[in-house]
Amino acid sequence: MIRITKARGGVGMHDKDMDDFWDIEKLIPKREKKRAGVRFDISGVEISDSAKTPDAENSQLRLSGALSQTDESDEETLICEYAPANSLISRVSVYSRSSAFRYYEDFERTMHKYLRLTVKSAERVPFFSYVPQYSQLSGARMAWYLYWRSGCRRREYIQTDYAYVLLYVFELINFHNPKHPDRIAEELCSLWRAYRREYPQLDRCMPGWVCDYCFIHRQELPYEIVGDFIDEIIPYMPLREFFLGAGEDSADSYARAVVIGASGYNYKKSKYYTAENKKMYDTHVPAAAARAISRTSEKFRDVCVRGERSVIRRDAYAGALCTSSARRVLCIEYVPLYRSGELRAESQFAVKYAENKLRAVLGLRSRLSVVGISAEARKTIDEYFTEQFPEYYDRVGRAPEERELSREYMAFYESDSTGLELSRAANIEAESWATAELMGEAFDDGDENDATSYPAPEQIDVLSFLPLEHELEQSQDEQTLGQEDAEPTAELCSMLDPLSLEVLSLIASKDIKGAKHRASAEGAFLSDICAKINEAALDAIGDILIECVSDEYYILEDYESEVKQWLRI
Repeated sequence: MIRITKARGGVGMHDKDMDDFWDIEKLIPKREKKRAGVRFDISGVEISDSAKTPDAENSQLRLSGALSQTDESDEETLICEYAPANSLISRVSVYSRSSAFRYYEDFERTMHKYLRLTVKSAERVPFFSYVPQYSQLSGARMAWYLYWRSGCRRREYIQTDYAYVLLYVFELINFHNPKHPDRIAEELCSLWRAYRREYPQLDRCMPGWVCDYCFIHRQELPYEIVGDFIDEIIPYMPLREFFLGAGEDSADSYARAVVIGASGYNYKKSKYYTAENKKMYDTHVPAAAARAISRTSEKFRDVCVRGERSVIRRDAYAGALCTSSARRVLCIEYVPLYRSGELRAESQFAVKYAENKLRAVLGLRSRLSVVGISAEARKTIDEYFTEQFPEYYDRVGRAPEERELSREYMAFYESDSTGLELSRAANIEAESWATAELMGEAFDDGDENDATSYPAPEQIDVLSFLPLEHELEQSQDEQTLGQEDAEPTAELCSMLDPLSLEVLSLIASKDIKGAKHRASAEGAFLSDICAKINEAALDAIGDILIECVSDEYYILEDYESEVKQWLRI
């Protein structure tokens, strides 16, 4: 039995009608969806005859022939396989990828149409595009582009917008089967060099595109064009081995590449890397660090000497406008110098320690923290600088305990006495007291209350007036240290917590075991406490305070006396 109820207005509805009443979608009127103001140009798209169904036909329509969909049926064909003239690249395989789709066909056709056109004069017209193409150029923009491009071909680079530069780069990398690929490689690098300061974003994309072009067309990198700013673009290199692998196939060349490319510390950003010191820095810091890596790093031997290799596979020209004719897949076998975190850390410590040695030669007190460097690496770098600067090390010695000034120089300052003579000291002391007594009588005004009484000479213990050894050293330190040097050290001590001050005092007293025991008693590592002290020292005095050699911690000699003076050791 169907129950009938009356709604407002006296109209009766069934239960089914009541359910439909609450269906909101049925209450909304249907409208056809239209895209107003948008037109699709599919003139540059080739549709295969096999595409008979509407779905298949619609799936092949794209804007301006730029198809981004990946076809699972793409087939790869090996074009060439070779071993480049690069000590870090073992083999390169270049594949072409065939597809039913055509990519940027209109761009490729227009590129060949305007390839030889030039304009004698034109006015600069602003142009902006994330992916610039010829179809986006008006008549005035095209005239400026052709005029500007003709100047670039003569190596004359004038100011222009970034979109024009990017369009010319796309034109160069998409030119298929060039007769002189070496010229195009040079033009890519020259264009990059000319505009990288004005448009820093070129440093992020050009390393990969230049690398891919050289691999595809079997070209070597034009180092004479990009060599002076390679160290600046290292963070953006997709394959550092390509840029840093030029040179002979030897452990020394590998090690130098590691030092330049793997170290997270760039010595060229040091405040002491000035025009005056530039040549010495560039000559000795990489050379010394590379020698240490090649002779002492076990990880380096695993990678370079024992033949560890890696393989990378990628699509060429990632992020660039790439036509179907220029599409390539690269398979690269190389020496993985920069994948090991251990090798990068060793390289960084070696570079810093080498700079410390060079700073010492240049007479600079400031030092970098190198707590993690091995004793073998230190010794190797020390030997390098001893060889390169024999005059310096003959003068100051190779270690603090071996330092000895010239006897001829010291002869002017040597004392006639050969030791402490107690009898002579007693006589000098007695004569001094006698002189003091005579002076007291001369200035005595007769007031007995003001008269000063001195003990008799025979009652004086001469040894009680002689300064103790540590007091004598402290007095000498106070004479040599001015208020200017003491204040930063005082500021440093005020920045440290009680545990750090105690550990610093133990290290200054050569009690390394006591320092380790004190740190472990507080549940901390001595290395962590020393790192905290060095961080505070960098803020207070602009330099580190503690170094570690073979698990032995010590205060840098330049600051040892100041620290002892302040801690009253």
